[in-house]
Amino acid sequence: MKIKNINLIKVVGILLVIIIHFGPMNYAHTNDKLDFNFFLLYRSFLAIGVALLLIVNGYLVINKNYSLKKILINIVHLAILLFVFKFIYALTFNELNFTIDSFLYSLMTTAAKNYRVNHLWFMYALIAIYFLLPLISKIFENKKLYLYLTILVCSYSFGFIIIETIFNLTNNYEMQLFQTLYPFQTHYLFALSYFLLGGLIRQYEDKIKNLQINNIVLILIMLSSLVIQALYFVFINNLSQENFDPMYNGYSTLTTALNATILFYLLKYRVRELNHKHLDGIAYYSLGIYLIHWPLAFYLKKQFLSNYFVLDYLSNIIISLVILLICYLLCYLLGKNKYLQKLIKL
Repeated sequence: MKIKNINLIKVVGILLVIIIHFGPMNYAHTNDKLDFNFFLLYRSFLAIGVALLLIVNGYLVINKNYSLKKILINIVHLAILLFVFKFIYALTFNELNFTIDSFLYSLMTTAAKNYRVNHLWFMYALIAIYFLLPLISKIFENKKLYLYLTILVCSYSFGFIIIETIFNLTNNYEMQLFQTLYPFQTHYLFALSYFLLGGLIRQYEDKIKNLQINNIVLILIMLSSLVIQALYFVFINNLSQENFDPMYNGYSTLTTALNATILFYLLKYRVRELNHKHLDGIAYYSLGIYLIHWPLAFYLKKQFLSNYFVLDYLSNIIISLVILLICYLLCYLLGKNKYLQKLIKL
C-alpha cells in the first residue's frame, strides 16, 4: 500500500544529499561576513538530508516484521553493493593501490586516503542497523519499551556533544569534539538514532498527525533551530580554532534531529498528497541515485564546471537537480536488466 508523501520525503532527502556534494565544502569560499553567515545556515539545513533518509528507512522498515532470512539477505545484498561501489569509487577517484592487502583494507574499512570513498559510510550504517533489526523489531512490539529505547539512544547520541561542549568550556578545550567515542562510531550511532525516530513516528502516527500546531509555528521553530545550530558552530570554532562543519558535524546535533523531524512532519502530514510517476520513480531508485551520484558529480565538476557554478548557491541547486535527473535516468536504464537492477535497489 502506498503511503502518503513518503516518496516526496525520499526525493527531498536525496536531493539535499546531492546538493551537499555540489556545494561549497569549506569556509574558504568567501570573505564576506553576510555570505559566510548564510553559508552556515545553508550547511545547517543541508544536514537534514541524510537524517530524512534515515528517518524514512526507520518509518518503513521497523514494523514490517521481516523474517530473519529476509534480514540476512538484505545484509548480504548491502555488503555486496558496498564492495562493488567501493571498487568503482576507488577507480573513479584514482585511489586504488592494486595490492591484495591494500585492496582488502579498502573494502573492510571506511578509512581511505581520499575522503570521497568515505561517502559510503551510509552503507556501513545501514548494514549495522540491519544486524540490530531483529532486536529493534521485537522491542517495537512493546510501545513503551520502544519509546524508552529511542530516548536512551538519542540522548546518548545527541547529548554527548552537549556534554563535550560543556566540558571544553570548563577545561580550556582539552577534549576534541566530534570524535569517535560511540560504540558503533559516530556515524553509526546517530544513524541508529534517526532510524529509531522514524519507527517512533510510525508507532505514534495517529497522535502525531492530529497535532494542533500551526505550520507557521513549526517553520519558525525550524528556522530558529537552524540559527542556533549555525551560532553553535561559530562558537565552538572560535573556541577550538577548528573548522567544524555545521553539516557534516551537524548530524550529531539535537538541532538537526529537531529540524529533520519537523520537515518530515510537514511533508508527510501538512502537504497535500503528491502523485507523479517520476516522483515515485526517483524514490524507488533512491539508493541507486545515492550510490551513483557521487562519482558522477566528481567527474562533471572536474571536466565541465568552474568554481563559480560550484560555489554559487542557485547554480548549486539547479545543477544538483540536473544530476538527480541524470542519475534517475541511469538507474531507470539499469533497472531494465534483471541483473543490473540489483546494483541500484535493495
